[in-house]
Amino acid sequence: MHKWSSRIAALVVLLLVSVTSLQPGVSINAVTGWISSFPTPSSCWDMAGAGTEEDDCGSIDLTLINSPAYVSAGVDFEESESDSMDGGANYRGAFTSTDFTFSATINVESAAVGVIMGTQLNSGTFRGWNFNVQADGSIRFNARETGGTDELSLEATTTNLSTATWYNIVIAGSSSPTASNVEIYVNGVLEAESAIADTLSSDADCATCDFEIGSISDGTHFDGINAYSRVWWGTKLNATQAAAVCSSDAALLTARSETPMGCT
Repeated sequence: MHKWSSRIAALVVLLLVSVTSLQPGVSINAVTGWISSFPTPSSCWDMAGAGTEEDDCGSIDLTLINSPAYVSAGVDFEESESDSMDGGANYRGAFTSTDFTFSATINVESAAVGVIMGTQLNSGTFRGWNFNVQADGSIRFNARETGGTDELSLEATTTNLSTATWYNIVIAGSSSPTASNVEIYVNGVLEAESAIADTLSSDADCATCDFEIGSISDGTHFDGINAYSRVWWGTKLNATQAAAVCSSDAALLTARSETPMGCT
């Protein structure tokens, strides 16, 4: 009886992991086995295999710039080749009236500054927003208002990303974002933050910028693999939901024979 019970339990776990892999809004806690959920994203892109440029949750398909390579776990962006994905005139930073959450599961290949996602000028007023990994492995969220003077710049100070390791990053903010209402999660855990600047008073809207994954406005390219990216426009995820996103992507990585990040 014990042998059959073990087999049934294994089949149940396999079924749950399969459901997790197919449904972007469902995750399984690897310890308890309970299924948890998070709100359906406005846009989501499963980066594994050809066709990753299609928006699986919305209608914002991406155009490949300089042909980043498809690998088994996701899309491999090469900083030296200026790889990125372009989503057109979307998700510009109208933050004064919009809650937001951005998420990506990434594997950094080199210790260099690289933009994970954003819509921002790379020169001049630098208006717009992005979140990025710094050369020391820290995660930053930047938003600069249309006039290019006031800005919000937050750095996560608990975790420094290592190369050749998977991480899930979630940036969750309220409308009219400040240092006190934007949270950064790494692997489902809330980070301590340092406010480099906290003077944003209007929209961080770049009217001439496209939404991009892997770069911003032809500069500061990410060097590494992106397995899954999401945007919630109008929704700020809480800590439980951020942890569920991490668990969902960890299950995806396991199904792709990768060593996933540990999630809370």
